Amino acid sequence: MLGTISKPLYELDDWVLMRPDGIPTYNFACVVDDHMMKITLAIRGQEHVNSTIPQVNLWNTLGWKPCTFAHLPLIMSESGEKLSKRKHKEADVVNHKRNGILKEALLNYVVKLGWGHGNTEIFDRQEMENCFSLAAIGTASGKWDEKKLHWVNQEWMKKLDANDVAHRLIPFLEAVVPAGSPVLADSDAARTLRRKLVEALRERSSTLKEMAEKAEALFLSTKMPEIDKKAGAKFLNESGKTVLKTVEEALKAAPEPTWSDPAGLMKVITQVAETRGQKLNAVAQPLRVALTGNTASPGMGETLELIGKPQTLARIAAGLTATF
Repeated sequence: MLGTISKPLYELDDWVLMRPDGIPTYNFACVVDDHMMKITLAIRGQEHVNSTIPQVNLWNTLGWKPCTFAHLPLIMSESGEKLSKRKHKEADVVNHKRNGILKEALLNYVVKLGWGHGNTEIFDRQEMENCFSLAAIGTASGKWDEKKLHWVNQEWMKKLDANDVAHRLIPFLEAVVPAGSPVLADSDAARTLRRKLVEALRERSSTLKEMAEKAEALFLSTKMPEIDKKAGAKFLNESGKTVLKTVEEALKAAPEPTWSDPAGLMKVITQVAETRGQKLNAVAQPLRVALTGNTASPGMGETLELIGKPQTLARIAAGLTATF
């Protein structure tokens, strides 16, 4: 906090109490308003420090005991300007919601911009109420960091119950998949699918919007993935396709119940690697590239389950004929 602030009287200018139209100025009105409402603590931004001094004089002149004042550091934009709701998208709460930022994460992030409690980064509402104190607020203005906000948001997506996150994911899925898609249905099967999407993607997504887009591209699309040329050349060469063909045969032979069991599907891939005398990654990567178009994805068992048998086999077939 800023501590005690003082200013010599000779440095204070005369200031206007009433406008010519009879409307009181802010400095006059806020003193009367705070007194009438019996305010004991006024918390403002640091830009109000200079106006607080004449207000305190007015309190004393009117014979009223001034309330206590606390002046908080400001939030600056990434360009270093004072954050303004008219100028900066960072100040638009609706914009953050639209981009898939959780309310818990936004509150957590904003509180941490000027306040801290040890090395703890993630606080829920109750923890904030229990730990917060004005004495722990810093004096330096906080600078908005979009990357840090996304990190906090991802931590909250991992912290919250998967069913809760899945429910909040629905509007974002509606934006990327056709109306009437099974994933949007009000059914136990659809709710289970949405929960599994969350469990598979929250380690790899920083917002709900990103999660929905990845779900559509990886799992919900019936289109063949666009295979990265570098990944394709490395993992879908002649030897990689030989591995992929063996995996295809093993997956075709897998009992139908296995396709709803990520551990069972992973066991199929592991057995292929053991039979071929190869490391698991040497088998999983050609399959991953064929299924997703790249070398990164959620766990292979979860990926296979969510893509499903028909689409998995179709993508493998496309991968076996692809050239790079």
